[in-house]
Amino acid sequence: MKIVLTGGLGHIGPHLMRQLAQDHDVVMITTNPNHRQQIQALGVTPLLGNLTDPEFLNRALVGADAVFLMLAGHSPDEVALNPVAFGHSQGKIFAQAINANRVARVVYLSSLGAELNDDQSGFYVHRLIEAALNQTHAAVTFVRPGYFYNDFFEFAPKLRAQQLAANFSDQEQILFAAPEDVAPVIGHNLIAPTGEQTVYGVSDVVTGAQIVAGLKQVLSMPQLNWQMLTDAAFRQWLIQNGATPDFARQQVAMWAYHRAGRINQSFWASHSALLPTKFSHFAGNFAKRFEQKLI
Repeated sequence: MKIVLTGGLGHIGPHLMRQLAQDHDVVMITTNPNHRQQIQALGVTPLLGNLTDPEFLNRALVGADAVFLMLAGHSPDEVALNPVAFGHSQGKIFAQAINANRVARVVYLSSLGAELNDDQSGFYVHRLIEAALNQTHAAVTFVRPGYFYNDFFEFAPKLRAQQLAANFSDQEQILFAAPEDVAPVIGHNLIAPTGEQTVYGVSDVVTGAQIVAGLKQVLSMPQLNWQMLTDAAFRQWLIQNGATPDFARQQVAMWAYHRAGRINQSFWASHSALLPTKFSHFAGNFAKRFEQKLI
């Protein structure tokens, strides 16, 4: 099979390339010319371009049997400026390239909460793209992962200050995922002629209190605590820690669904099995990098 991948050398890409390159003709789209050699070293053909360019994507999918799509090549802040316009535009670009090249199999890295109809949240762009992909002739699977463990690296400065904050209590359950767990789910679906329309990639389910307890132990931070903030205070906290106002607004709306108990409903309804990598394993690896000041 000829399989086109997106995401470059991000969280998912290296795992997926190692999985597929031995038995398939694999192309990886990247926006970074400096990554070409690393991609080639994995037995994959690098292709330099941006997914927001319809002409480029149309050329990239020529002859493809399957394609893995995700939001890549832009910052979350760009999406947050106008998520509705971005979702409609990117969905149209994806769908047109798929149909023009008669790609038979499509896997899209979506998000928890993509089924929620709320244009103020960060989920909504995925809802729009899912809708566009559903209009293609291809067999489409949406992979909805938990929050990637890797996102904890962004919180390293706040952890050094021994505080975590959110606009929901530390008793709410949070779904997490390891990229090395989600990549096989994507790879399996790419080479299958059809599959379930929506699959979940969740490695562990932990509460805020369990996160704090686990990190307290591995980081030797007895004073680490979880602050439950109001929506307004949480938005300000995010902005003070580098988020743009638009992105902070989306994050507040997204995390508010935890308070309402809605963000995890579709995962529980799917009766999906948990994937192998648990939070405790990630926390140990995180602590090593944290102590060495690699993050």
